[in-house]
Amino acid sequence: MKIQSLHIYPIKSLGGISLKESKLTSRGLYLDRRYILVDAQYKFLTQRDIPQLCLFQVDLKSDLISVIFNQQDTDVLTYSLNEIGSALNQEVAVFDSSAKNVRFVSDRIDKWFSERLEMKCHLVYMPEDSIRPVSPKYIQHEIVSFADGYPFLITNTASLDFLNGQLEQPITMNRFRPNIVVAGDSPFEEDHWTDFKIGNQQFTTPKKCGRCQVVNIDPTTGLASKEVLKTLNAYRKQGNKVIFGMNGCWMSKEEEDAVIRVGDGLEF
Repeated sequence: MKIQSLHIYPIKSLGGISLKESKLTSRGLYLDRRYILVDAQYKFLTQRDIPQLCLFQVDLKSDLISVIFNQQDTDVLTYSLNEIGSALNQEVAVFDSSAKNVRFVSDRIDKWFSERLEMKCHLVYMPEDSIRPVSPKYIQHEIVSFADGYPFLITNTASLDFLNGQLEQPITMNRFRPNIVVAGDSPFEEDHWTDFKIGNQQFTTPKKCGRCQVVNIDPTTGLASKEVLKTLNAYRKQGNKVIFGMNGCWMSKEEEDAVIRVGDGLEF
């Protein structure tokens, strides 16, 4: 069983970037969801409320992030990872936990996003001294970026193949916005993964991932239908959640410059 693909989403809810390899951090893959858009009241924005966020495509070259809104928009936003502005003097909450010491990036970037979304918004950044804890209900003493709840989201290609067998129109894995995609042997075997290694890096999966209506959004158009979540609900309902994928944490934190790569094997 091997890693088929790796993905980061530097700006939460915007397009992802596929990687051949990635550095590991306590918050997730390097740069994953370290930026987030907030509205004028500093409430976080996601595709749940603004589906067209998926139309922003993100690229990373060296220390530069580039963003385009759609293929018709010729005004490309580019900014440096070193471009960090003033402190936002309040916490930014993402569901049940909040990040302190968050910072603005720049007025120029805020203006660019505000024009395209037709609403006032800000791009904010989580620096190293900003700590957002993972819920202690499932695992203790872990931190996370602006991801929904956990540092890593891990999915299985065999589970997607099974789902596509139930759908009229097959979908791609980017509907589920994973970080680590594993070429699995059996559908939903990931439900039973607990502790495993990728190379010599130890991971644990404290919680199954409950899905929301974002999986219904076609990332190429921003349009939604109810088919995907409705289909999953028929055979993946557990309690009041529809399950697809596993939330994960990296446990080998004492190792600096740890990297995982496409093609790396998993050991259980």
